[in-house]
Amino acid sequence: MSIKAFDLIPVIERVDFRVSCFEACGNELYLGTEDGQVVHYSVGERTDSETVETSYTINVLARVQLSNKHSITCLGAASSTGRLLALVDGLIFLLDLKTLETITSASKTKGVSTFCLNHSPTHPDPFALEVCVGRRRCVQLLVVQEDRVSVSREVSCPDPPCAVSLDGVWACVAGHGQYCLYNLATGDVTQLFPYDASCDGRTWREEFLLTGPSGLGMFVSCDGVSIRPPISWSDDVLAVAYHHPYILTVTHQFVRIYSVVDQQVKQTVRFSGGRLVGNFDGQVYLASASSVYCLMPQPWHKQVQVLLGEERVEEAVELCEQHGGPQHEQLVLTVLQRAGFLRLLQEQYDAAADYFLRGRLDPRELMHVFPGLLPASSDFVRAVPPLHRIVNLEVEFSSAGGGSGKDRLLRASSFALEFLIACRGTGYHSEDVNTGIVKLLCGLQRVEELNRFLDEATSGRLRCDVAECAEQLSTSRLFFALHKLYHACGENEEASDVLVQLTRGQLHDAHYPGPRYFRDFLLSTGSKDLILRYCSVLLDADPAVAVTLFTGRPEGKPALKFDPQEVLVLLSGVQTARVAYLHHLVDELQLTDADYHTELVLHYADAAVRLAKSVSLDRATSSDRAASSDRATSSDRATSSDRATISCGTTSPVRRMSPDRAASPGPVASHAQTNGVPDEALQEARAQFLQVLERCSYYDASAVLARIRHHKLLQTEKAMLLGRLGDHERALRLLVHEMRDYHAAEEYCAHQLQQLQHLDGPIPPLYLLMLKAYLLPRPGYITTTITLLHHAKRKASLQRGLAACALRQRRALLATLQAHAGPLRLDQPSVCMVCCQRLSSPRCGFVVYSSGVVAHTRCTPDVTTCPLTGTCAANAHTRHN
Repeated sequence: MSIKAFDLIPVIERVDFRVSCFEACGNELYLGTEDGQVVHYSVGERTDSETVETSYTINVLARVQLSNKHSITCLGAASSTGRLLALVDGLIFLLDLKTLETITSASKTKGVSTFCLNHSPTHPDPFALEVCVGRRRCVQLLVVQEDRVSVSREVSCPDPPCAVSLDGVWACVAGHGQYCLYNLATGDVTQLFPYDASCDGRTWREEFLLTGPSGLGMFVSCDGVSIRPPISWSDDVLAVAYHHPYILTVTHQFVRIYSVVDQQVKQTVRFSGGRLVGNFDGQVYLASASSVYCLMPQPWHKQVQVLLGEERVEEAVELCEQHGGPQHEQLVLTVLQRAGFLRLLQEQYDAAADYFLRGRLDPRELMHVFPGLLPASSDFVRAVPPLHRIVNLEVEFSSAGGGSGKDRLLRASSFALEFLIACRGTGYHSEDVNTGIVKLLCGLQRVEELNRFLDEATSGRLRCDVAECAEQLSTSRLFFALHKLYHACGENEEASDVLVQLTRGQLHDAHYPGPRYFRDFLLSTGSKDLILRYCSVLLDADPAVAVTLFTGRPEGKPALKFDPQEVLVLLSGVQTARVAYLHHLVDELQLTDADYHTELVLHYADAAVRLAKSVSLDRATSSDRAASSDRATSSDRATSSDRATISCGTTSPVRRMSPDRAASPGPVASHAQTNGVPDEALQEARAQFLQVLERCSYYDASAVLARIRHHKLLQTEKAMLLGRLGDHERALRLLVHEMRDYHAAEEYCAHQLQQLQHLDGPIPPLYLLMLKAYLLPRPGYITTTITLLHHAKRKASLQRGLAACALRQRRALLATLQAHAGPLRLDQPSVCMVCCQRLSSPRCGFVVYSSGVVAHTRCTPDVTTCPLTGTCAANAHTRHN
């Protein structure tokens, strides 16, 4: 792309000599001629107010003839010393800058092939001029003062220098076909590359532009490396000058202007016969053999506007920063901002962010291109003239090519988010910026980042448009973030209402941690009113967490103080929470109110009583089942015996029986195990009850004792309560006679004595009371003994009567059998069930039992008892074959 960077304006359209070299210093121009003259001109610049055209006027101030046979090879002006250096036929003349008179006191330097001035001097004297000269076999650094010239440094070189360029201590020397780089301070040399025609110049500090092989302009740093791409020159270059950011080259027909940014030709000026070009402190002169022109740079701000219009951002920014001083600060900032929006459209977000930050862009200018990002309450007005042509970035990306518009908009939104976060620390327009950040995080679904942002903003009270942010968070169903937004903006009641709905399940958000977060939030507010108001919500959700509202301590804050009675009323509907709070009052706050201690102990007493009742009921049920089973077994046996008796009493002379049938014993009753509450639960409840009894010191022992008085499974607890009431004698009797736990009685005495030693007053003789309990009989002992004796007497009488009745029954049975005696017929060969031998042998006696067992009489020592089952059978039949 081309641009008009310079205007060609004549300075001296015609001279009567041939120009061989030139030099300028301020408004003064010096021309060296081929016939050995130096001509001094004053140059006046004038601008027409109507046409805005620039013209020059010249006056000859001085002229001097230095040689009649040789041309002036090189000129160099030093305004600090008021001297002009002229090279003629290997000699350097030191002239007065105004009159061109030769300074005779300064010795002439001979044998010089070329020289150049050092525009980055290292000499400590600010009025001294450093000059690098090339001689036959060396390069010297001369120090030129008003009336003398001295050699400061010297470095030898293999070939006579054709051209030199100096920057600080670095000298770039063109020898015979080879460039070399010398360090004049250390003498180090670096071989560079060969060349076809020598043409060199200094661009930036510590950088040289050299004519390389194949028509390339090579940039070389003082380290001997190329840090920029080369410039491809189309023709043979005769002279080179640098005017940032352009490189100006002179050929036989043209002046070509290149950009150092992209190394491309930006402007071509037709100029025949050109041979010289130079930049003299911003004034660029161009000369042919008979004329001198000025290359007038276009105003830099106009060039910048053209470059930005052509989207040549880097060139525009570089040119702007080069020329823009403090008086043009706002213009420079505007250029940087416009450059940033151009890079934004090109999706070069890193470059855009750099330009925006350097240009101190109002972040609302960026927010404006995103639809709906700026709050409706914002007073933002776009810059005039506008910094960009973007109306709606979403429409811009959708209508342009280069991929999905939605994806491009997401990338642009991510960039805008990062930029707004970077701008947030400046404090400007914080309300609009914070609103934009919340909306972008919500739109990009960066929920974790959104929550972190709101958490960080809480300490400083976030300023934003709460209504618009809340609406977008609600639409996106980010209710936990909505709570954090209200909290960050100091609206704790609204934040609490959102948590209430989340806790009750009316709203759902996977990022909500649960009731514990609600508890921590209420504590962090330090508001007793909020805690009391929303306590019921936590009680419904998690009573264990709810009670910590009154027992916890906010982080970094003193603990809140509540009225215990008011809190107990709030917790009255949830017993577990109420008990936990009573523990807090008794154990942590160590309050001495008897009501709190008594209620806490009664809670554990009631729990132990409930479990004791359940265990007692289960044990009673198991005993009833076992008794019923025993009665059923006895009934079955009696029924079987009666059936055998009836069978034996039949009038049939022949009895048929299977001798192989065996009797099966009746069902055996076993104790059923407890099917209700296990004993382990009762033991755990009793352990907790005992622990509370030991820990609490101000409870009403008589009220607790009344609750457990009638439960035999809580004897240890009764003993502790009796001891607290001072009734040690009853406590020891309970341990000795009812529990029969003598070791517990001893421990009771030791424990009570240990506690009574710390109290004033007489100490009861506990061990004497324990001995008395051992010696006294148990309550009801005599009555029980008499009852047992009467029972034994009546039982013996009943047993004698039953035995007599059984004897009469056996005699009656025997009489019946004798009356109906006859042979018993065996239907099939039978065997004795004891010895397993046949019963058919002569004179073989056998016995038949009601259970069906048949045995030899010799195999039954007691014919009334079955040898196999052991059953007493009074109705056994004995016969002989």
